[in-house]
Amino acid sequence: FNITENGEIFTTKVFDCEDHTGIIRNLTVQVNDSLHIQTTNVTVHILDKNDNSPVFDRNLYKATITETAAIGSHVLK
Repeated sequence: FNITENGEIFTTKVFDCEDHTGIIRNLTVQVNDSLHIQTTNVTVHILDKNDNSPVFDRNLYKATITETAAIGSHVLK
């Protein structure tokens, strides 16, 4: 893990949650501005994302929609 000057914590490697069931890391973060030192504990929960390709029943879908259709209207179901 690394931390930016704005305090954003990010990973330096790719985690694959499919290889692990729920990844939790406990970190100790220390900030030093040459006058003060502050330390805090941070728990990071790494959640799985859907990295599987989508599966469709057909190769091609066609639909027609009018230009006056309401926002949020269903196009295909």
